[in-house]
Amino acid sequence: MDTQRESTKHPSFILPLITHSLDQLSCYSFLKRFGAVTPEGVRYIPAQWQSALSNGSSAGGIIGLMINGWAAERFGPKQVYMGES
Repeated sequence: MDTQRESTKHPSFILPLITHSLDQLSCYSFLKRFGAVTPEGVRYIPAQWQSALSNGSSAGGIIGLMINGWAAERFGPKQVYMGES
């Protein structure tokens, strides 16, 4: 018998079902606020927003890497990795 399965008291499909439902709800809220509507009434995210969100996350990663490099030189890699200063 699988001891890990015995310790859980809910079916394994519940958590993905809940997270998928919340994801759909948040997507609808985002579409409602930032989306555009076609003449047929279908909501969509314009290309400008898609590009900005995609490029913004890449820019944030690059800035974070630069700050991490500076902090590792200044405080040492172990302290930066552990979050200490």
